[in-house]
Amino acid sequence: VAELIGREKTEIKIIKTKGDRIQNVSFDKMEGKSFFTKEIEDALLENEIDIAVHSLKDLPTDETYGLTIAAILQREDPSDVLLIRDECYNKDNFLNLYDKAIVGTSSARRAAQKNALNTITVLPLRGNVPTRIQKLRDGQFDAIIIAKAGINRLSPDLSDFKSLTLPFSFFLPSPSQ
Repeated sequence: VAELIGREKTEIKIIKTKGDRIQNVSFDKMEGKSFFTKEIEDALLENEIDIAVHSLKDLPTDETYGLTIAAILQREDPSDVLLIRDECYNKDNFLNLYDKAIVGTSSARRAAQKNALNTITVLPLRGNVPTRIQKLRDGQFDAIIIAKAGINRLSPDLSDFKSLTLPFSFFLPSPSQ
């Protein structure tokens, strides 16, 4: 990276955004927008950082004056994945869940698609991928829905769960996932 930006030394600066800091409120209850990018954009505009790396799906749809998207990585698999605790797995039901299962997701899109099935309860789930998986492991949910891209890129240990890649015919992926 240092060669690419003409610097002898680079430093990684982790910026905690509003979306990172506020974990106990679902996104639809939070005021404003750009929960995961505002502080990063501000740091770029104030020359506190030179470049930023972020998920395209979280970027605001309106361009921020003075900033440019300079690179886009090859698209990862955009599917959503249902991770199910072993004791909550039911191979005889649709989506391999028993009726009235508690499913966690941070996405209003995912919740709406799951609610259309009318067989499960959807609750908000916040945190990064490892945090979400730990909440499932701790029994806070029977299953969770997360992006397959995050699983592929982070390669977490999922050996204690059943995993189902959700079909596009029922679960459309997020734009820019």
